[in-house]
Amino acid sequence: MPCYKEYYHAIIPRTIMLLSNTVPPAHRRAAAFTVSRMLGTDDTFPYHTMTSTIVLAMLHLPFLRGTSQRGTEQVAPDNPGPPPNPLHHMTTTVALSTLVTLIINTDPSPVFISTLLSPIAPALYALLYHLDQIKTSDPSIRESLHGLLATWGRVVSSLEGVDVLSTILDCTGDDWQVDMESQISRSDK
Repeated sequence: MPCYKEYYHAIIPRTIMLLSNTVPPAHRRAAAFTVSRMLGTDDTFPYHTMTSTIVLAMLHLPFLRGTSQRGTEQVAPDNPGPPPNPLHHMTTTVALSTLVTLIINTDPSPVFISTLLSPIAPALYALLYHLDQIKTSDPSIRESLHGLLATWGRVVSSLEGVDVLSTILDCTGDDWQVDMESQISRSDK
């Protein structure tokens, strides 16, 4: 069987980029459906693990590792490696917008929403907390974060919700900053 790994590494980022607000709504819906199927629980697809890993890395890493003001991924000093593929990279602001577009344009599947948001719920909460402390922050970003967390809270199981909320309570919080152009990044504190 031929190896399709290179194809998926090229196709998936392009599909994710179709979730942009600059793309026609029909294309956004089609891309959201495609991504939701990639993250689905269909075990008959032989490349499910690989495709879901690529999708989740693209959407989660901006929240877990952060991005600098110029939009380049911050690499941990203990994790040197090859530079990230530019098609796989997105800023935290773009990742947030992509998540919102993805949730809006897909069926409200608890498994899908849990897979998509549970790993980054603590970071989303920390960012929302930071924005709530700054009264001049963009209300649309706060509303987007609140909507994502409220949607997540409505569909996850109580056990998963308690696990993630205990993680939020145990964390000291992430340091976030938002510049004058509403670009979100981790602070250098």
